Amino acid sequence: MELVEHFLRDIEMNRLPQIARKTGRSIEQIKAAIEKHPAVEKLIRLRTRQIDLETHRVAADVEFDGAVLADKLEDKLRDAWEQIETYEDFKAFCDQYADDIVELLGDEIDVIEAAIVEADPKARYLDIETE
Repeated sequence: MELVEHFLRDIEMNRLPQIARKTGRSIEQIKAAIEKHPAVEKLIRLRTRQIDLETHRVAADVEFDGAVLADKLEDKLRDAWEQIETYEDFKAFCDQYADDIVELLGDEIDVIEAAIVEADPKARYLDIETE
């Protein structure tokens, strides 16, 4: 029994500081991966949680730059502008444009998640929320 206790204490004393150092480094890498994305206006909050020795969860609250997203849809905007003649046309355009923005935001989140995993392959459970 003493041998097991000694073994566990040794793991705790030697392994936990290594985990903390590695997690600290990965937090900075994850933060950089999120903040360098052009559609991210501001990283509001970043949290990580160690699940086990090889896996951790990443949760981020991000403010996106709507102008960057709108710029990516500018061609659709210009095409629609010429065809809007009535309120019904405008309403149909707004409905479609809202759908396009939501889909684009999902695509941008996918790109950010891929960048997080590239920065830290141990990041498995990713949760990016918009503010």
